[in-house]
Parts: sequence; structure tokens; C-alpha cells
Amino acid sequence: MYGRPGDFAPATPRKEPRPMYATVSDIEKRLDPGHLIELADDDHDGQPDTAVLEAAIADADGLVDTYLQGRYAVPLDPAPALLRKLSADLAVAALFARRRETASPVHESRAKAAMELLSCLARGELLLSQSDAKTAPDSTTLSETRRFDREKLEPY
Repeated sequence: MYGRPGDFAPATPRKEPRPMYATVSDIEKRLDPGHLIELADDDHDGQPDTAVLEAAIADADGLVDTYLQGRYAVPLDPAPALLRKLSADLAVAALFARRRETASPVHESRAKAAMELLSCLARGELLLSQSDAKTAPDSTTLSETRRFDREKLEPY
């Protein structure tokens, strides 16, 4: 019983941090260092803030998972190389958006292509390699016995 002084609710188990599809290094490879500092240096120490980069990656990963959840068991671990690329391209776009800065044509086209690929994956027009990803189960049927058959439904 909780609510009396000295009573404590049981500790909830800590969730393991979810694996990120892209890495901070993937983002650093896509932007020149000066531009990266402009986009991700919130504390003005002349270095991109890791927390800002990880937040952009987490947002991109969430978008990737949203598109893929109907076809794949997400998050995918290990992440296929394609998802690392898509996540990194979307994270770069998110960094530009957070500063309300227009992305370069290269980065803008990469983000647009990433969204188109995600749409194709979600519709099943493209599939991730079976060695790269575990697919979501086709059915959630736990038993072969039917509760309702023709005979039981005949009176209705």
C-alpha cells in the first residue's frame, strides 16, 4: 500500500537506450566543420554539441521507425546501411530546420530522397534485405482453433 510516509513505489526497470541508426560521426562526415558548429553549437564553445546532434539523430530515427513500423519490427538492430544513410540525411535536415536556415541544394535533395525511399519502404515497393532486418510477423494468431465457424454463425 502506497501513500503512507515511508512507503515507496517499486522502482521501474530502466530501459536500455535504443540503438541509433546514424552516429554523430555520420553527421560530421556530411557537413563541413564550420557549418556544423554554426548549426549545433548552442553553448558557443566552438564545438558542436553532442546532445544537439544526438537529438537530431533521435528525431530522424523516430521518423524512420514511424514509416517502417507497419512492415518491420523496429527499432532495427543492427541498423542496415541504408537506414544509417537515411537517418543521417534526415538528421542534417533537422539541424538546418532548427536554425531556420535553408539547407544547401545537396542536403535538401538528400532529405527529399530519404523521405521518398521511406515512403517506398512503407508501401512495400522496396524491401530491406532479409539479412539486414527482421520483418514484423504476418499474423498474431496464437491458435488454429476457431471460435466462430459457419455452424455457429448460421443462426445470424
